[in-house]
Amino acid sequence: MDTVKRFAADFGITYPLVTDQGGAIKKLYSGERINFLIDKTGTIRLIVRGVPDNRLIIDKIKALGLVQ
Repeated sequence: MDTVKRFAADFGITYPLVTDQGGAIKKLYSGERINFLIDKTGTIRLIVRGVPDNRLIIDKIKALGLVQ
């Protein structure tokens, strides 16, 4: 969870970030790490399988106007 907080602080993200700390959701649905970027309307805007490239995610967040 510390890495999620650090990521949010580093990039000025103030909206909620959710993590599957115990891995229960991963075990139920995919068996692998998957990151979803969901906009304010609930639309999935980006899916990243495996360890994400933070720059890719931040660029997408910026394009959506969610962070400056």
